[in-house]
Amino acid sequence: IDEFMTGGQRWDKRALGGLTSVVSDLGVYGAGSAPFLLTQNPYLIMGGAFGLHEALRWALIESYMSNETNTFEGFWDLVLSKVFLKHYAKGFGTGVAVAVGGKVGGKVMNKILTKTPLKNSVVGNKIINTGTKWGSLGGEISMLATVPALYETGKLPTKEDFIDAAVIIIALKTGIKGVKTS
Repeated sequence: IDEFMTGGQRWDKRALGGLTSVVSDLGVYGAGSAPFLLTQNPYLIMGGAFGLHEALRWALIESYMSNETNTFEGFWDLVLSKVFLKHYAKGFGTGVAVAVGGKVGGKVMNKILTKTPLKNSVVGNKIINTGTKWGSLGGEISMLATVPALYETGKLPTKEDFIDAAVIIIALKTGIKGVKTS
C-alpha cells in the first residue's frame, strides 16, 4: 500500500519541496492580490494572486527553455506578450475556483454540522465553526488539485496533485496569517 500511496516517492520530501517553493513565492502571490485588496472581494484577490504567479512562472520557465532571454529586456518581452496574458487568465481562473471551492466547502460542512445536536451548546458551536473552516480548507484543496489537472491534462487529479495542492493552500494560509500577525 505504501508504494501505491507514494509511488515510490516519499510524500514528506515532496511536501517539503513544495513548501519551500511556496514560501519563496509568497511575495508574488501577495503582489498579484494587491491590486484587488481594496475591493475586499475574495474571488478577485485569490484570482489575482494565482494569476500573477502562474504567468510569472510560465515566463521564467519559458526564458530558461528558450535560452533567448539573457537580459532583463528579453524577460520583459515575455511578460508583455499575449501568451503571458493567457497564462495570467488561466491562473486567475484557478484562483477564483479555489475561492469558490472554499466558500462552497465551508457552507456544505456548516449545513451538515448545524443539523446535528451540536448547535445547542457552546462547545458544539465551536466544533461547528472549526468544522466549517476544515470544510473550507478541503474545498480549496480539492479545487486547486482538480482545476489545473483538468485544464492541463484533461484528466482527474492524482494523489500527488492533492499533496501539492494541500501544501500550497496550507503554506499560503500560514503566510497570510503570519503577515496579519506581524
